[in-house]
Amino acid sequence: MTPQEAAQWMVDELAKRKVLDQESAAWQLTRQDKTLTYQNDNGNLAINKPVLAAFNKLTKGDDVVWSRSERQWRFRKKYDRPGRMQD
Repeated sequence: MTPQEAAQWMVDELAKRKVLDQESAAWQLTRQDKTLTYQNDNGNLAINKPVLAAFNKLTKGDDVVWSRSERQWRFRKKYDRPGRMQD
């Protein structure tokens, strides 16, 4: 699975579930291809940068936000601040 294919899978999952949990996505991706993920400094499974870059390109615009506190991508709500990163 290429980073672009992985990113498209993430977009499809987000559309289907309305939220995409980072940890769950990382585990699903590593089952498909271990090169799509890595172990971060905290020892957690994380999604590789090329996959995230491709995902960001596919979700340009204001529709998708990253909820830092929930560690998930989701669709923008009325109360969200401008920008992708939310608390």
